[in-house]
Amino acid sequence: MLAILLAFIPWILFFGLYNGNAPLAVLLAGAGTMLLVAGDIRKKKPVKILPLGGLIFFIAVGIVLITGSLNGAVSTAVYLLAQAVLAIIALVSILLGKPFTMQYARDDVPEIYWGHPLFVSTNYHLSWVWFGLFCINFAVPASGVFMSISYPSAVNYTVPVLTLLFGAWYNSWYVKKERERQTLISTNTRKEL
Repeated sequence: MLAILLAFIPWILFFGLYNGNAPLAVLLAGAGTMLLVAGDIRKKKPVKILPLGGLIFFIAVGIVLITGSLNGAVSTAVYLLAQAVLAIIALVSILLGKPFTMQYARDDVPEIYWGHPLFVSTNYHLSWVWFGLFCINFAVPASGVFMSISYPSAVNYTVPVLTLLFGAWYNSWYVKKERERQTLISTNTRKEL
């Protein structure tokens, strides 16, 4: 769980700081994702899709900031796009048959289990849950923009942070629950033999 929570720290920084200080938010989030990507490279591991997608996004937003193109409308679009990028990363990873949570799970699970149906189904389930949370994160500010719903600005910045923290908790809880279920099934199977 720690690795996936660490992967979201740049995004939490971005969402938490963006409204008050967009350049600082982009700088810190970009630096955080660079550290995550560099960590994978240093360990000679494949770069994970979440930090790689984040790095590309934060570099692009950094370029927009440097060119001075970040006005009110573009600023809102960037914030919405950030929410959408996370959902797209999760969905694309699922559609490609490589749920993004699997990359983190492989750091903690011996390779012999990577093809096990429980390992695979757990990661599909978790990646779909994350996709749903990312869609919620997109829907809240998007409804404000497209339906002229006026939320206190804190809502737009609190909801993403809370859903990311909930997702990290759920990720840990669900994995633990599935391991306990598998242990119970294995124990009962041995007793029947």
